Amino acid sequence: MAVAAEAQSKVFRLRINLGSDYSGNPIFKSNSFKTKFSAADNDIYDIALALHSLRTGVLVGIYKEETYELIEE
Repeated sequence: MAVAAEAQSKVFRLRINLGSDYSGNPIFKSNSFKTKFSAADNDIYDIALALHSLRTGVLVGIYKEETYELIEE
């Protein structure tokens, strides 16, 4: 049985530290952005940095998530 992976979606996410609450626990916020599946990692990274420059808080990480459907051929 042959199986193929069919691309479904590609999302990148910014995780930002907005500071601390009254107890000293960090407050994190995540923002997700859908992108074309053909977008290169370098382009996603550059766009993520540009978007972060428009926001307040410390950038904790940039994450990429790709979703595929496995189908039988």
